[in-house]
Amino acid sequence: MEWLTELSLPADAELIAGLELPQERISDPGELKAVWPVLAHLRKQWVSLTVVDDPQLQLVGDSNPRDGNALFWKVFGKLAIYLAYLVRFAASEDPVALFNWIVSDDQRVSPKFGEREAKKLVHKLKKAAVDAEGGSEEAEREARKLHMQMGAALASTTAALQILAFDRSFLPLVFLRTMQKLSANNESDLIDSSVEAESLAGLRDLNAGIGKLGGSLSRLQGGVVEEILRYGEFVYRERDKLTTQKAVESAFSDRWLDELHLLSKRSPVLTEKYGAKQVEKRFERHLALLLQTFGFVTVPALSGEPAADLLCIGGDGEERFTILVDAKSSKRPYVLPKDDQRALLDYIRETLRTLSDLPPLKLALIVGHGPAGTVGDKLAKLEADANLPLRFVAAKDLAAFRRRFDGSLRLDLLLDVLLNGNSVLSTEDWDKLFGKHADIQKTYSEFVRGMRSVKGG
Repeated sequence: MEWLTELSLPADAELIAGLELPQERISDPGELKAVWPVLAHLRKQWVSLTVVDDPQLQLVGDSNPRDGNALFWKVFGKLAIYLAYLVRFAASEDPVALFNWIVSDDQRVSPKFGEREAKKLVHKLKKAAVDAEGGSEEAEREARKLHMQMGAALASTTAALQILAFDRSFLPLVFLRTMQKLSANNESDLIDSSVEAESLAGLRDLNAGIGKLGGSLSRLQGGVVEEILRYGEFVYRERDKLTTQKAVESAFSDRWLDELHLLSKRSPVLTEKYGAKQVEKRFERHLALLLQTFGFVTVPALSGEPAADLLCIGGDGEERFTILVDAKSSKRPYVLPKDDQRALLDYIRETLRTLSDLPPLKLALIVGHGPAGTVGDKLAKLEADANLPLRFVAAKDLAAFRRRFDGSLRLDLLLDVLLNGNSVLSTEDWDKLFGKHADIQKTYSEFVRGMRSVKGG
């Protein structure tokens, strides 16, 4: 996105006005640290349109300062929608950092052109108009210049009010989300009706201003309103999660089973919903919940702890066992890079060294988005160093099995399938597990019916 920081006004006005929408030009803003200098530059250019000076006179020219199709407003609208797009991204990623950035750098703006200046210009314009009646070219030039200054003054004041309306609608939402992040354990104090009212009032003013300007600006700033509303929806959804005390979803909810697969492949929808930094944790949480429904006791690793994401203890009857589970979300099929191979070996050795009193460690399991073609061979070779069976399971296969089989799972049968299947388990392996449970169910049913018939006879 560095190219955005090279644009300046008025030199690049035509280029800015002709830019594609940010969604088309910036599919993924990337790391947040790269967004800050771009935000600062865009905001500086945007605010510069509220100052009456010679460069701005060039942008307004002789056009109607209320015409939303004028170059001035095309530039204003395009800067606005790029700024809104990146501000929403930054706010969703780290609202605390965005709030501090706004406060520390004083990004807000106030109208730079007041009523007194307007009266002076009107007086000068009337005088120039009288002088121009004599036909003096100099007087006519002065009149045209004053006319442009009047247009620029009107445009700058309107632009400043539009920016203020944007701040009033977006910043309270950022503040609300910041307080949620900082006070996650005190939900009752998070809601401040004055904050919500300020946000809605700002959105109302912004919408009213857009309606008056019309033209290309109206379409562009419609996108600005959309970004604000999308972020607002995100904020209030997060608030709802807090106010429900983070209640765990029903163990067999289709919603979280669907999300398990989407989180494993870092779906853009869920990345936007939860924030890029939270996708991995959400995936681990959903996976832990799924394994709990299988009958495992799951122990998640602490942040920064050199351990697999989940340690799972299970077993039926007298046979108890432990497995390590590592959750790996990725946009592309998982390739098991060398760093992950080394980490997995370290997790296994550390578990065997420090947790020797646990039930025997039977295998290590990687769960993620579909595997790359080389993962099976890599796991097979790594097993020799690990001296432990290593397996990969696609998250979608786990979710599909849980949805298909919603009864009590025999963990000894699951362990048998994991140990005797290929390094990369296929859907056929899960079909076998389902079939074994179906056979047990059939055997029990036939036994019960047989006993009933004997007793009945």
